[in-house]
Amino acid sequence: MFEKHYRELKHFLLNRLRDHDLAADAAQECFSRAVAMQREGAAVLDPRALLFKIANNWLIDEHRKHSNRPELLSLEEEQENGYLSTAAQPIHPEQIASANQQLDKLLAIINDLPPRCREAFILFKFDGLSYQEIAQRMEISPRTVEMQLRIAMAACIKGLEYGNLPD
Repeated sequence: MFEKHYRELKHFLLNRLRDHDLAADAAQECFSRAVAMQREGAAVLDPRALLFKIANNWLIDEHRKHSNRPELLSLEEEQENGYLSTAAQPIHPEQIASANQQLDKLLAIINDLPPRCREAFILFKFDGLSYQEIAQRMEISPRTVEMQLRIAMAACIKGLEYGNLPD
């Protein structure tokens, strides 16, 4: 469960917390809570959904505890950005199936990218690194990072819009 969902969960938390270390700690806490629930005998049909529910609840709890902390978005900002509105709506099986199909398409597209392009895309989208940080890590220029990310984004958009999947 950790290997499969950690990056996505950390990215979700990073977008809201704006702090890499805090997001990593929060993700670890979410996994700890999920494992504790499983050990207590709770039936977990969708581990990803459980993790994101725990993360959302954790964010709300943290906001309540530390409402004067600038790195946490306010509940109003979360509502405006759509972070809370979707969590309050029931999710139907058709929506889950459709989302899973879209995710499978996207993962296939990402896996088919050239290796350096894929690496830059993952560092940017999932690890939340800046162009400069990616450039330093990959030992390329920020301009090259930008070009690689444009290629990756174009491939994702084209693949999802037109259903063009790699063979």
